[in-house]
Amino acid sequence: MINIAEILKHAPKGTKLWSNNFGEVKLDSANSDGAYPIRCIDAFQNTRSFSKCGYYNELYSEYGECTLWPSKDHRAWDDGAYKILGIEKKPEAPFGLKPFDKVLIRDSFSDNWSADLFSHTDYDSYTCYVCVGNRWKQCIPYNDETKHLLGTDLNPPEKYRI
Repeated sequence: MINIAEILKHAPKGTKLWSNNFGEVKLDSANSDGAYPIRCIDAFQNTRSFSKCGYYNELYSEYGECTLWPSKDHRAWDDGAYKILGIEKKPEAPFGLKPFDKVLIRDSFSDNWSADLFSHTDYDSYTCYVCVGNRWKQCIPYNDETKHLLGTDLNPPEKYRI
């Protein structure tokens, strides 16, 4: 899943975005903390909160869809999104991962975590975490805090949730 909060934290306050739920909204803030770190203001001056992946907080489910976009006509978080938002693309790996770091990977919340070696990110793809074995939708570091997750479908500690 693409971490939209990481993209939007580089956009200025007031940046216009599009929400399937509320139409045009303006960015109020975006950070990496909490379950709903993206805050936008709708046309009626109401604050609307979105998850790191762009889910509206009252409609979130692990099977939900992104409802926050760069514009009404551009509903993708690709290179074009950066141009629309007027920000520079910063291809950072999650959690400071470097090539060949040990990671746990999976594609959905119901899958068990498997081990792999991290290669790089490709945010232009739905499976944006490229590892030695394959491409994945979810990727976290393998360390003392996460090693108990290997082979399970348990959720990672809060600080590793994207």
